[in-house]
Amino acid sequence: MQLTEKKILLVEDDNFVGDMFIRKLNAEGALCTRAFSGSDGLLKLKAANNDFDIIITDVMMAGLDGYEMVLQIKEIEGAKDIPVVVLTNRSSLTEKNVKIKELDIAGFFIKSDTALSDLVTYVAEILNKKPTAT
Repeated sequence: MQLTEKKILLVEDDNFVGDMFIRKLNAEGALCTRAFSGSDGLLKLKAANNDFDIIITDVMMAGLDGYEMVLQIKEIEGAKDIPVVVLTNRSSLTEKNVKIKELDIAGFFIKSDTALSDLVTYVAEILNKKPTAT
């Protein structure tokens, strides 16, 4: 896969799931930054001067959830064009999940229905189609 040196912001509050994603993405050569909430994700995005190739976020999180975080990202100049992939649990299919699909996101996955390798392949496909800045 082509994730070598791709900068990924992973926003996931579940330690087990987040650690699993980070291990897999790092094994593929990605440079991962982990955030544990939407507000933490926004702080890390701003601290990195919006310098991420892609953002992967959970929806259901305490405090600022994934939906609200994506809304705010779409308002940040320099960040609004970063592809966002959204993850959620089947049990959390809510009105917010329907709304988040309307926010021009790159992908939406239900965790229990998606193999980790399929998610990584999808992320690699997005990043390898994305034009690089010169």
